[in-house]
Amino acid sequence: MKYLLPVALTLVLTQNCPLAALATGQQERQLGPDQASEIVGRVRTYAADYIDRLPNFLCTQTTTHSVAGRKGERWHRKDTQTAQLVFAGGREKRTVQAVNGKPVAGPGSRGIRNQLTTEGEFGILLANILGPNSWAEITWGGFETLRGHDVAVVRYSVDQEHSTLRLSRDYRTAAFVPYSGEVFANPATGVVLRITKQISEVPPELETESSRTVIDYDKFPIGGTEYLLPSTASVEMTIRSGRLRNEMSFDGYRKFEANSTITFQP
Repeated sequence: MKYLLPVALTLVLTQNCPLAALATGQQERQLGPDQASEIVGRVRTYAADYIDRLPNFLCTQTTTHSVAGRKGERWHRKDTQTAQLVFAGGREKRTVQAVNGKPVAGPGSRGIRNQLTTEGEFGILLANILGPNSWAEITWGGFETLRGHDVAVVRYSVDQEHSTLRLSRDYRTAAFVPYSGEVFANPATGVVLRITKQISEVPPELETESSRTVIDYDKFPIGGTEYLLPSTASVEMTIRSGRLRNEMSFDGYRKFEANSTITFQP
């Protein structure tokens, strides 16, 4: 399958507040800086331990790639790919198994090039922005409602010097770019329910104007224990020739057995 402008977007890992007070706008304004700092601390503690808590697992990732013009034209679906995703030792590996419902011959995703490819849904982004080694600027963002529940909002931004977000075009030109966004979390536990991310200050040779990512997390059982894992994600990017979009869903989570092996590319 051939596209006019393949673009790869990759994330690379370098190395008590009373809940009743969240119910109304008046009570929200009374939240003091110490209480806000305490909630942010819970979210950062959760993020710091997130990858270590996850077991090795398999799941099915379904990704629909769509394109559109720059002036608000309708989205046109290019294809839908089904991949097996393996998470082992804190790293992700995807193998495309089918395109538009037809099995892929040969070694999975080899030879398949997409206009927009993403990585990092399974904790790498979370660790980079909120983990103990993060250089992100963290600020309190107040409260919002998500899926019918009051959630705390933590805003973040990462400058180019400390960015681990590598944007590449045609696998030839690449650069680390600044990014920012919001983390939506349970204020009592720090459990993260959604992450958003936008890029900025992209070098002109990458021909990319904007990109926005949204990752939603939900509970999934693996080996008899429930974990918060990505349920859906979306990435929308504006490039010189138009707009690109990935819509992803994750299901079929199951344990990656100890006698299984997987090889990661260096």
